[in-house]
Amino acid sequence: MAKNNHFNDNRGTLDRLLRTSLPPDDNNRLAELINYAHTLVSLENTIVVISDMHRGESRIVIGDFGLRLGLDGYEKENSIWESRILEMMTPKEQENKFIAELRFYHFIRHLHKSKRKHYYLASILRFILKDGSNMNVMHRMYYVYNNKQERVLYAVCLYTMIR
Repeated sequence: MAKNNHFNDNRGTLDRLLRTSLPPDDNNRLAELINYAHTLVSLENTIVVISDMHRGESRIVIGDFGLRLGLDGYEKENSIWESRILEMMTPKEQENKFIAELRFYHFIRHLHKSKRKHYYLASILRFILKDGSNMNVMHRMYYVYNNKQERVLYAVCLYTMIR
């Protein structure tokens, strides 16, 4: 079977497209997102990752679901990528996730600026747990733009167990 090398480095491509040197135009937005993440973790038993495109880092908020996956103490990453979560997927699953995110990025950048906030990416991922069992996880990703809706400031990912 021939491999499609067009998407050979999807993670690197996304990293280059999303990372920005522009600081946020609203310093309260990150604090609001973190507060919102804590609420979602309590209500939905989800894991929330907030990736800061300017600082090149991520904040991770976990609850019982994150503890079940062995993510206790995982609160920050010096990358826009949540490596400990990605490591729970096979390389092929990771690549499919990056392809979906890249397609979503290109879809959303062609929308009118006022409509971008109304869209998110949803997909089902398969995690391989430490005991070797599999778990299906719903992944939702949102982009938070600057006030002019021109640059992605934050990517917010939610990981929720499918029961």
